[in-house]
Amino acid sequence: MNEAEPKRHWLRMAICASIAAAMAILACAGAWQLFLSNLGARFPYGQIAEFEQMPADDAALGNWVGKQPGVDPCSVVIFREANHLTVHFNIDRNLRGEPELPDLMSKCKALGYVGATEPFRERLAPYSWGSDAWHMPSSAHEDTY
Repeated sequence: MNEAEPKRHWLRMAICASIAAAMAILACAGAWQLFLSNLGARFPYGQIAEFEQMPADDAALGNWVGKQPGVDPCSVVIFREANHLTVHFNIDRNLRGEPELPDLMSKCKALGYVGATEPFRERLAPYSWGSDAWHMPSSAHEDTY
């Protein structure tokens, strides 16, 4: 056995170990991406904005929201308080944040909601996590329970 053989043997072992480590890292990264893509949950989501003028009813907006990816159409609730428009719905999203949340402001502008005095901002869903019952904040809705 010459002196170069042990060095080559060590070099082969180092190369094999490096390749194995790289493959393990790639496998873990792929598994993590699958985990993020496939594990999801249903999230309550609420938005509120103020407009100077609104259409007579919100049916077109409600239908559009209900057709967006991940949105449960049965969960869409839209109500008004003075010039404030509140939109609530449940959306199924994975841990990567997919699908995207609906762009409510663009659709509202297209449907005739005019003069947004403030952009849509998040509003906590007005119901408890363990119930599908809505608890609307306005006294005008008290008799809907």
